[in-house]
Amino acid sequence: MEDGLKKRTRKQPPTQRQKEYAAGRIASPRKTKKDVALEAGYPESMAAHATTHIENSKGVQEILQSAITKAGITDEFIAKRMKEGCDAVYKSGDTDFKERREMIDLVLETTGKKAAQQHEHSGKVGLYQILEESFGE
Repeated sequence: MEDGLKKRTRKQPPTQRQKEYAAGRIASPRKTKKDVALEAGYPESMAAHATTHIENSKGVQEILQSAITKAGITDEFIAKRMKEGCDAVYKSGDTDFKERREMIDLVLETTGKKAAQQHEHSGKVGLYQILEESFGE
């Protein structure tokens, strides 16, 4: 029993297909996950559900996270860009409400507050309350 436990807890390196999938996602971000999976050699049945069967695997996540880190995309960098999106304006100086709403939605989703707020308020997000809590304003 002890040997079986060791095998399950031992860290497995990413497979060749996982490496090819991750490389394809990075090199061709406009391609669908399904197309990238098929090109990496995954069967149609797995490629049709690439997010759950491939993208969320530990091997692929490890490769993608490493690439993100090497590119210098830190949590602080992401937070700064999100804040900029929350303050978006057009070149004319007019407020870009569409971009701001989309960025606020992304911030709420990323922080897990969107789902919690929707559940608490039956689909109505307390935006001003969340912003005050999140940004201390």
